[in-house]
Amino acid sequence: MSEVGDVKGGIEALLFDLGGVIFEIDFGGALAAWSAHSGEREEVIGERFSFDISYERHERGEIDASQYFQSLRSLLRIDLTDAQFAEGWNSIYGPELEIVERASRSAGGEDAGVRFHQLQPDPSGGLGAEVLPGS
Repeated sequence: MSEVGDVKGGIEALLFDLGGVIFEIDFGGALAAWSAHSGEREEVIGERFSFDISYERHERGEIDASQYFQSLRSLLRIDLTDAQFAEGWNSIYGPELEIVERASRSAGGEDAGVRFHQLQPDPSGGLGAEVLPGS
């Protein structure tokens, strides 16, 4: 088994808890995107949304994004594609918090290899990662 610093590409750390730690989180962005794609009012989607068991299972990695989006179709009563759900979901990330700047400085300067990724469905049904701009 490889040590973390021994992984291909030189990955030295992986962060999994980003919300409220690395980025501000605003679910209003997701609601607005889902509203625009579905034609349903944002307020109605917000009233229907909850952090239910499917949300918790997705957070723990017990179900994939596609399965979670299927549960959202039922919960929110809107018929969006996985890509449309992912677009809304990825819009919840607000500005980076001060810790990101401090982590980059402590890692060795302006471009110390600190990169952030957003997850999105890929054609195979899994998740792909995209480097966020400015990271």
